[in-house]
Amino acid sequence: MVFGRKKKKQSQKKKKKNKRRRSKGSSSSSSYGSGSGSVPPPAADPLALRYARGSLVLKRILSKQQYGIDDQALVLEEMDSEEEYSSSSGGKGKKSKKSKKSKKGKKGKGHHDKIGNFAKANRKVNLRLLPREDAVCHAVVETFKSSLPSIRVDAVVDVDSPAVRKFARAKDKVAKKRPLLARNNLIVRRLFFGARPACRFSLGGELELCSLTGCQLCAVLRGNGYPVSAIEAPVGVEASGSSSASDDGHTGIIFSTTAEDAARMAAADASVLGKTGRVAVVSCLVVVGESKSVWSADEVDSVPPKGFDSVTQEPADAEHFAGSYTVQRVVVGSADAAMPVQVVVFGGQHGLELCAACGRSCAILETQDAVVSGEYGKFCSADCEASLVAMIDTVEARMTQTDTKLKVPAHWSVTTAVKGSDSSSASESEENDCDLIDVAGSVEAAVLYKKLSETLEGVTFQGIYRIQSPHLHAMYRRQLKTMTKTAADGDVDELLLFSGCHGLAPDEIYNSLDGFDFKLVSGDLGRAWHFGPASFADRAAMREANGFRTILVAKVALGACGDVTVDPYRKLPPLMENPDVVGEAKVKSKGSSSKKGKAKKSKKGKTVKRRYDTITAAVGEEKLYAMFTNKNAYPAYVITYTAPDNDKYAPNSIQSDW
Repeated sequence: MVFGRKKKKQSQKKKKKNKRRRSKGSSSSSSYGSGSGSVPPPAADPLALRYARGSLVLKRILSKQQYGIDDQALVLEEMDSEEEYSSSSGGKGKKSKKSKKSKKGKKGKGHHDKIGNFAKANRKVNLRLLPREDAVCHAVVETFKSSLPSIRVDAVVDVDSPAVRKFARAKDKVAKKRPLLARNNLIVRRLFFGARPACRFSLGGELELCSLTGCQLCAVLRGNGYPVSAIEAPVGVEASGSSSASDDGHTGIIFSTTAEDAARMAAADASVLGKTGRVAVVSCLVVVGESKSVWSADEVDSVPPKGFDSVTQEPADAEHFAGSYTVQRVVVGSADAAMPVQVVVFGGQHGLELCAACGRSCAILETQDAVVSGEYGKFCSADCEASLVAMIDTVEARMTQTDTKLKVPAHWSVTTAVKGSDSSSASESEENDCDLIDVAGSVEAAVLYKKLSETLEGVTFQGIYRIQSPHLHAMYRRQLKTMTKTAADGDVDELLLFSGCHGLAPDEIYNSLDGFDFKLVSGDLGRAWHFGPASFADRAAMREANGFRTILVAKVALGACGDVTVDPYRKLPPLMENPDVVGEAKVKSKGSSSKKGKAKKSKKGKTVKRRYDTITAAVGEEKLYAMFTNKNAYPAYVITYTAPDNDKYAPNSIQSDW
């Protein structure tokens, strides 16, 4: 009798649970039903947005229309069932009993493994380099060259982004709020984003994404987010004082309706060293939704504004001096609202440095002579010229200063383009692992050419390479840290100075484990390695039969630098004249206490003195520096050039003992 009652209660519970499941199923399915408040899905057009129940997976359409300026270029397809969606998305909260039972059902483990593999593959970035003979690649190249005739397209890359699901959720969220825009396919637009690659992406067919913090392109493709910028006034419109202030909430991710404008925004950013002509334009699908049209950032309080999904900056009027514009910039507040689908990487012969104000080539680094003379081109305004000069000064400062916190400089290339030349020190080269990177046509080359031409006339570059030697740079960085501890204000002055080869081959210096070995040379300041202006290094350059000359550019840490007189027999730097000055070596001894700036005493009561790190003297009209250690300098660049004979100064007295 008791057993029958229990059985009856269990059957009643099962009936109640079945009723709950049926009611839940009917309520969820009624959202797209025929009620008055329901929104019917659009027709399944191949270029339309089709909203379906459950998870939506974005699939690309590989056609010419995908690479045009069409706003819609994707199809949304429904997954097999709601059960697949719950298993592939790894839904939050408790799993339903239905999904638990399905593991033991007919489909078995293989079905769920298939869905899990699909979700895992969906998170991976798949890149495909389009061949040159491909019709789509040819159409893209012609489209870009029509607006930017001076560029050289390096690669056209197809992207299958891992941000598919995030983008679908952002689109669905806006579509629920804007059903009218959803029915007319106006939620998503194709826009362009300009980025500066800091690595060798797409060069030589390489499509590996780097992990450099300064590489905007790889961060965007990997899905780590887009750089957030302050909203500025649109093209041709003068901004007010607070329009570009990032602390007022006027920040967002800026896209453009044209590839030319996106390239201009990327070229205006000089935060990445290397070839300035390498610019990447990323074609993205962006959830725009209801956009608020503004002229300046003063008209919005935040991005997106209240009641809107994005911000659209209107173009300038037709009376602008540079002509009529049809450029619009769209600003969104979240990286989930954008999904990259294609990348075009290109560069210019002299570097694409377009004017950020007018968008024309008023700020192109056309020739190296223009950089030296200060005439950078015909500028549309004084602000454009000042901004370019500031950019060159900023790059020069970054080339000179060393960040001791970084083991490898941020502007170094990830992979090598030009290996060191073969020499007798091949075994040392393998241990040193030194590489040469061609930087011709970059801002780095412009800075070095400007410094070289200050004391040499008629210089013509034949080759300029950045030296990337992890071993020598680590030795220089350790020495710089030590000198910083003994410096007065914790800062050590660094200079870019020139040095000749002094009878040695250049690769015998930068490929060796010792770098500038002071034991091999002697000169006016003693048995030390000498540095100075380009005219000084030119007389000790390695000269070839064809007239080419090769010198080195070094980063020299001065530290405690003392003025001396000419003495070719000097073997050590002199002692510091005043040991009580700041910069005295720190010596710890028991029972002794001293304050900052005072010399410490040893147990015997004698003042501990130290020698100068570097010495300097004026020899003729040139100021020379000498060091008696190979740790205070790092060979940063090697330059090959041609120039007329330099007879302005006396013959160089540097001798080599090699």
